Order: sequence, then C-alpha cells, then structure tokens
Amino acid sequence: SDLIFEHEHVITPLVKVGDAVKAGAVIAPASDYDAKNLFGLAVFEMGLLKGGNPPIHLCVFDYLDDSIKEDTFDNINALKKSWEEFRAM
Repeated sequence: SDLIFEHEHVITPLVKVGDAVKAGAVIAPASDYDAKNLFGLAVFEMGLLKGGNPPIHLCVFDYLDDSIKEDTFDNINALKKSWEEFRAM
C-alpha cells in the first residue's frame, strides 16, 4: 500500500517504525505537551498520508470501515457536545 499512518504528539512509544500492530493496541501514551493550556487533557494526532514527496494528507475518517463509521461519528459528536456543555458552565 502507498498509505502511511502516522501518530504525532506521543511520548515514550511502545512500538518502533516497521512494527506490525493490531487495531486497539496501545502504541504510546498521549503527550502532556502544553497540558496547562488544555485543561489537563493530553495531545494526540492521527495522520494518514498517501505516498509521494511530499505526501498527500488524507482524512482518516474517510477510510473507516462501514461497520464502525456511524458509531464512531456518534461518539465524536457526543464528545463534542459534552465538551461544549462543560465549557459553557
């Protein structure tokens, strides 16, 4: 495949480049970088790139399996709503 998956803003990775991982495996803790400005939350970023130099950045959510897509978006929207309600308090 010419797809490259990247995970940024992690600390002490538990895997190395080239390791095979399965869905749900823990690969690293999320970074506490700038946590004081994020209300104690951690920072984590997933990236999906398509080969080339420079590679093209793609949206990981465009590649979700149909069997989990609706639940994933429902969970994201619920998280967004609860965060907005919390921030409004």
